[in-house]
Amino acid sequence: LVYYARDLVHQVTWIGVALAAWGLAHTVRQRDTRVFGVTTFAAYAAFLLVFHSLANLPLDEPLIHGVVARFWQAPNLVVCLWAGLGVAALTVIPVRAQIAVALTIAGVPALLHARSARHHDEYIVHDYGASMLRAASANALMLTRGDLITNTTRYFNSIEKVRPDVRVLDIELLTFPWMTRQVERGMPDVVLPGSYYGVTGQGAYLMADLIAANIKRRPVFMCGVWKPGDGSAAATYRRLPIGLCDRLVPAADAIDVDAWASENASTMPAFRNDMRITPGDNTWERVAWNDYWEARHRRAYTFLMLALERHDDPVLLQRAAESFDDIIPQHPAPPASWYKNLGIARTRLAATDGASVAPAIAAFTYYLQHGPSDDGDRPAIMQTVRDLQQALVQ
Repeated sequence: LVYYARDLVHQVTWIGVALAAWGLAHTVRQRDTRVFGVTTFAAYAAFLLVFHSLANLPLDEPLIHGVVARFWQAPNLVVCLWAGLGVAALTVIPVRAQIAVALTIAGVPALLHARSARHHDEYIVHDYGASMLRAASANALMLTRGDLITNTTRYFNSIEKVRPDVRVLDIELLTFPWMTRQVERGMPDVVLPGSYYGVTGQGAYLMADLIAANIKRRPVFMCGVWKPGDGSAAATYRRLPIGLCDRLVPAADAIDVDAWASENASTMPAFRNDMRITPGDNTWERVAWNDYWEARHRRAYTFLMLALERHDDPVLLQRAAESFDDIIPQHPAPPASWYKNLGIARTRLAATDGASVAPAIAAFTYYLQHGPSDDGDRPAIMQTVRDLQQALVQ
């Protein structure tokens, strides 16, 4: 309720709040409007108490705050109604003055919020969903998790008919038996190996079962994180970044790195907005923005992981280092972990390439200055920096 009260003042200003309180009090005092005033106040109070009891979310998280704030439009309409009644109750001033007051309290918030409310040139969410679908292989099964991922891809797939060959399935919805019936009717070419998706229960199947039942028929992509509690797919399949999603391949399969790198580069998401500009942290645009940069980071990170798997393959280490060197200067505030990964790549390269010593020191030094103080790798990184500095002197 405190968060709501702060937002209300932000939306309608203290003048609006004062007029609303005056309008409600005046309405309740008048015999012919008392029932109306009491009824609207009861509706207002019921919404705030019931809604916030059921949606008792951590509003100190900006995105959650932004989501919940959209539902505050309903009670705010009632506040605006009371404010209008408050203006009408200002009988001590002329009608023209009342009109001026009304225009002022309506116009000032609009002027204060005009810039933040301007979204006519905002395409981030649109391009996010479209890029995700267009990157999928032909006839792919796209497994999704998360509101933004599921809603944007389903919209384009179902409404705008983008990539009608792709089957989009939200894994949270698959936990309900009724969704199984929906899939059987609408996507008969998709195999569901049980009554519903779940870790336990009669008729339940695991994510690894779902993937195994379909991966020989069509490519399977995962967009979003696995559902907590089910590690079956993570233990069985490797996630190869393709655009904003990952193509699932059996963990034992050999990876054609050049083919993957080429496909990954060609499916990188394309956004019309300047992605060097950071959206507000309470918006879905910020989520899409984070995923865009993470997609670019995962390319570099995958090169690094493949290089380590192949006993410090120098070619892959070089590609990893170059990829980190490419994205770090472009990001407006690159995470410290990116410097740590760059330091790892450059340190491994330094064994055969003396030119990587100084960049490795610089990357690790930045991480030690800006990374988390509780990282268990800090002592090892500090020792590595000392060793590299000594090698550089020699």
